[in-house]
Amino acid sequence: MMREWNRAWIYSQIDAPEDNHGSLKNQRNDLFDYADQMDLEVVGFSQDTGGSLECSQNGLMEMMQAARDGKFEVLLIKRVDRLSRYPGKTLGLLRELERLGIQVFSPLEGQIHSESFKPFAVIRGGAPDVKRPGSQ
Repeated sequence: MMREWNRAWIYSQIDAPEDNHGSLKNQRNDLFDYADQMDLEVVGFSQDTGGSLECSQNGLMEMMQAARDGKFEVLLIKRVDRLSRYPGKTLGLLRELERLGIQVFSPLEGQIHSESFKPFAVIRGGAPDVKRPGSQ
């Protein structure tokens, strides 16, 4: 059976305001290797620094716009907390990606689904029904 996806987007994120230790480069390299292992064509990548809700998340917004525009079918991230440190926001992002038909994979966590993430969001006190990415 032929899989229906082969285009990937790589998203990297660190909590620090600057990448003094090359963490973004390491994440990106690991994810490009992971894409090769999965036989995926990387069609784009974006990244962000800083971990607060107030920081600019241009890379996340770029990735979500590319998803809405149908530019890729697979999102590769190092870990699910790279999307957001806020469980409710992460859940909202996962739900929108799933609604758009995007598969999310991590070399450390495998395939990531909103349903498997939901209990964590509720336990951590996250808002379970975030409507739009970036909403607070």
